[in-house]
Amino acid sequence: MAQTLQTLQDIHSRLRQARADAGYATAEEAATKLGWNPNTYRAHENGQRGIKPRIASKYAGAFRVNVVWLTHGEGVAYTPVNNEEQALIARFRALDASGRKHILDTIGYLISRTPTEPTITRLPRNA
Repeated sequence: MAQTLQTLQDIHSRLRQARADAGYATAEEAATKLGWNPNTYRAHENGQRGIKPRIASKYAGAFRVNVVWLTHGEGVAYTPVNNEEQALIARFRALDASGRKHILDTIGYLISRTPTEPTITRLPRNA
């Protein structure tokens, strides 16, 4: 289903809001610190390019907003974060782009190795 220009503008406005609320003063600052291409991110935020669902999910995760809110304006924007998560986020944000990429690659690897369905282990029968 094609999105209307108004919907796209709303997505971009919400992206800009999420970025600012996450503490990044400019699109350039966010893109640089998060290891994204600044031109691409700026075009997404300014409404010059559409945002694919996979990219919207990446932005939502980075800015800690609900992806459904970001893409459709529905539901609650922010997910509550506990103190432990806040500490991890602060440490992650303090890393340079290379350090962040390494962490994200590692997490991606771990997630890819996690079974999506529970594994049933059969115990040996007693003889």
